[in-house]
Amino acid sequence: MHWIDPTQLPRIKGIVERFLLNSHGELDGLILVDGTEVHFPPHLSTAVSKALKPSAEVVVYGLRPRRAPVVAAVALDASGHTIVDEGPNDDDRKKLPRTQLEASGKVVRTLHGPKGETRGALLDDGTIVRIGKHGGPDTTRLLTAGEPLAARGEGVATPNGRCVEAHFIGPSTDSLKRTGGRPHKEPKPKDSGDKRPKHREPKSPMHAA
Repeated sequence: MHWIDPTQLPRIKGIVERFLLNSHGELDGLILVDGTEVHFPPHLSTAVSKALKPSAEVVVYGLRPRRAPVVAAVALDASGHTIVDEGPNDDDRKKLPRTQLEASGKVVRTLHGPKGETRGALLDDGTIVRIGKHGGPDTTRLLTAGEPLAARGEGVATPNGRCVEAHFIGPSTDSLKRTGGRPHKEPKPKDSGDKRPKHREPKSPMHAA
């Protein structure tokens, strides 16, 4: 949202309770002490981690989507230092290598994407479980506060927390199903041969019989 002037947006002031992160170890959100969920893009991860720590005061400039209690941040102000989303920049991203991980516990709260879509859950042991954008209704129903949840997939464990991108998910480790409800299909190999009909070049009149 680099085209938006953040000073024209609603501002929310609060204290950082904890950071949220994705399965590559990048920060992509935070929870305020009053329970407000804030989402910001992962290319701001480095800047946010340098400017903010848990228990720090922050001012968030952002918008609330219609369908979920989350704030999509366009800018964050920490002690007079303003971090503005100037748009995607892969050079600012530092993804960590992922490993196979499992998680289980009780859902403390549902986590959302910037448009309010359900994209994961925070468990009672602090682990974050993430699902992809193709997670079906049966998957998102599992991410309800107070419900048991188990997940298996790939992720990271960092000083900022532990995050698993769920490839399999269920109410317990004995009832895991693939997220989305359907197996991933391997792409069909492309035939590199040119099957277009080949036309012979017409003979020159000089070579006619």
